[in-house]
Amino acid sequence: MKIIDTYDSIYSSYKHNVFDIDLWEKYADEIPSELKNKIKKDSKRNDFEKRALPVLNSLIKNREAAKN
Repeated sequence: MKIIDTYDSIYSSYKHNVFDIDLWEKYADEIPSELKNKIKKDSKRNDFEKRALPVLNSLIKNREAAKN
């Protein structure tokens, strides 16, 4: 298993502190395609707007706390 640390890079997926799926696509192009495709497939099984988006937007608002 190869571990790729993209933690700091995830913030490139935000525009004006709001998660932007198009920017995430560009970010995800930097990770292995299998993982990108799995994430996209998994997100279709869930309500992205209600379940994932609030968590993603919380991440940027709590960026400093998340680093610790």
